[in-house]
Amino acid sequence: MTSSKVRQRIIEVLIDWNKIIITVGAPLILLPLPVAAGTQESKCGFLVLLMAVYWMTEAIPLPVTGLLPIVFLPLMGIMDTAATCYPYMRDAIMIGLGGILVAIAVEHCNLHQRIALRVLLSVGTTPRWLMLGFMLTSTILSMWIGPTPTVAMMIPIVDSVLKELDNSIELPSMTLNY
Repeated sequence: MTSSKVRQRIIEVLIDWNKIIITVGAPLILLPLPVAAGTQESKCGFLVLLMAVYWMTEAIPLPVTGLLPIVFLPLMGIMDTAATCYPYMRDAIMIGLGGILVAIAVEHCNLHQRIALRVLLSVGTTPRWLMLGFMLTSTILSMWIGPTPTVAMMIPIVDSVLKELDNSIELPSMTLNY
C-alpha cells in the first residue's frame, strides 16, 4: 500500500469515528484543568469547556449535552443535586414538556390526521367554517393541556387539513376558447 492510500484510509477512519473520538478525546484533553488546579472554579470550567466542545461539534445530541450539568455538577462536588436540578425541573417546564410529549404521541399514532379529517367532515371546506373548526379543536385540546403544547399539537392537524384540501382540489382545465 502506498503512503497516499494509507493517509487516505486514515482520514476515512477519522471521519467515520469523529464523534467517538471527540466524545472520548475532549474530556481527556481538558482533564488537566480540574486535576491540576483542583478548585471548584476549575472543575466548573472543565464542564463548561466540555459542554462547549460537545455543543459545537454535536458529538453527542444537544439535549444530552444540555443535561450534562445534572450529572457532572453533583458528581464533581460543585453543587448538590437539588440545587442543580431545580432550574431543569420547575413546574411550568414540566407542564410544557408533558404537553409536548402528548403532542408527539398524538402525531406518532396519526391521531392528528383523524382529528383533521373529522374537522373537515364536520365543518366543510369553506374558510369561515374551517376557522371555527380549528378554534373548537384548540378549545377542546386546551382544556387538558397548556397553550404552547396545544399549538404544537394543532400544527400537524392544520398541516393534515391543508394536505387533504390540496389533494381534493381539482384544477380547472386550461382550455382556450377562440
